Amino acid sequence: MRYPALLLSCLLLGGCSLNSENSCKVTAVTFARQVDGPKTVRVNQEAKFAVLLQADNSCGKFDSFVEASVGDTVQIASKISYDGCVCAQTKPTIQADYTFRATRAGTYYLQFLTDTSRFIVDTLVVQ
Repeated sequence: MRYPALLLSCLLLGGCSLNSENSCKVTAVTFARQVDGPKTVRVNQEAKFAVLLQADNSCGKFDSFVEASVGDTVQIASKISYDGCVCAQTKPTIQADYTFRATRAGTYYLQFLTDTSRFIVDTLVVQ
């Protein structure tokens, strides 16, 4: 939990862009609402985690995951792209799959950002 500021600053530096006068496009950090995934995998096997996110409006689409690793702890934040000037003010739930692959055995702590300094922590044992 020492590095949330580093992770957030990396995300926010390149987070927004306005393409032209007639285009409304922005990319923003969003927080995980729920995470489901395996508890054990083998070395070099993919572990897929279903991550539920919530967009701020109907123009939101999943963009990417951003990771920051320190030892066996991986902090993961989600980015959503908003493309459109007129969007319904609904807050849709979006599911995105995060894939993790370890090259060595051990216990890994995957921390999915849920607030500016809080995480959903998933423990993954790699055999």
